[in-house]
Amino acid sequence: MEAVDLNGLLLTEFPELRREYEDNTVLWDDDGYGPMGSHVVYGDLLNMHLQHCLKADDQEGVRRVFDFLESLLELGDDYVDNVIAVGVIEMFLYSLTDEMRDLLGPLARREYDSMRAWDAEYARQKEAAAQTGGEASSPPVGDGQAEGL
Repeated sequence: MEAVDLNGLLLTEFPELRREYEDNTVLWDDDGYGPMGSHVVYGDLLNMHLQHCLKADDQEGVRRVFDFLESLLELGDDYVDNVIAVGVIEMFLYSLTDEMRDLLGPLARREYDSMRAWDAEYARQKEAAAQTGGEASSPPVGDGQAEGL
């Protein structure tokens, strides 16, 4: 799937984000690199929307976002999977309550749990390396201290 198609799916599902999308398009499309990529769109716009829902304890809003993520992961497209993992899921690795985590669909929950495990392993390696004066290998996700929303 191409970025323009994936971005279009977001705007179809969340038309309330169109204004922010158009405002950001003005900034990004004039940079000489072509249309705004989905990592930017999902990482900025969808995460802001999700952050708002999480802070407001809006379970229906969170569920709507998570259902959308699950439907995208069901496509089995490598580009889409990467956008969802890196652009969205990684951003809330440490901000979900157990109750909110339970709203994730099975594919998104598996991705979330896998990323949490990788991040924890890297943090363990980093701590062990610090104690022995060595260096940890580059992180698979984040730096062991992924920031939540």
